[in-house]
Amino acid sequence: MPRLSILADDFAERFNFEPSRVAGIVKALRDEPRQEGMEALIKAGPRGVNAPNATALDAARILIAMMLRVKHHEAPEAVRLFGAFPLGPILRNDTPVEQDKEQSYRAQAPVSCEDALAKALEFYGHEGAAEVDERNFTFSIHRDLASASVTVGIWAGDDDPRWESDDFSGFDYIEFRYLHPEFGPSIANGGELTPELRAAWRCYRSGFHEIPTLNSGDLAEIGQVIAGHLEPLRPET
Repeated sequence: MPRLSILADDFAERFNFEPSRVAGIVKALRDEPRQEGMEALIKAGPRGVNAPNATALDAARILIAMMLRVKHHEAPEAVRLFGAFPLGPILRNDTPVEQDKEQSYRAQAPVSCEDALAKALEFYGHEGAAEVDERNFTFSIHRDLASASVTVGIWAGDDDPRWESDDFSGFDYIEFRYLHPEFGPSIANGGELTPELRAAWRCYRSGFHEIPTLNSGDLAEIGQVIAGHLEPLRPET
């Protein structure tokens, strides 16, 4: 498993960020001033060769900050906000799932946005996992909808009758949406765009109409790096 500094270098090279910018995010998440009794977003420990190994949750929090394109001093507040988004609607192929299935999905789903991303990384980190080829994950942040989503593509099987249709992809897509507790439900239901929401958009812009997304290839390689099965990328010198 890589140390945080090595993981930060991997992310910088993988997503074309300045290494100093990713390192600044890591430092801000580790050293943030916080209220008494509040745990650090990234646990502090020895530096250098004795530094602790990075976890999937560490990686998820760094990635969320990078996807939001915040300045490093804004990273702790942004990660605490977006990372804590609770689970909202669950959809299957863009349609709300049936009530009986929703209860089962909800019982198994991670309760927060950052946990959902961490679990996806852990899934891909299991070497030789039999289901990797039959499932693919994507993670997206929808700033304008005050939400994030994890979509799981599940292989339908060779005998599925829908193969007769030219537009069938072979996958069923289950989307787990994580909503801002104040703004998300209102926007999802066509509510008013309040001044408070517009102010939040100005603070956490990810780009004009941009939806930052980690696809299954990104998640698989990062999960394998964290688990120690794949060598981290290194910035070119």
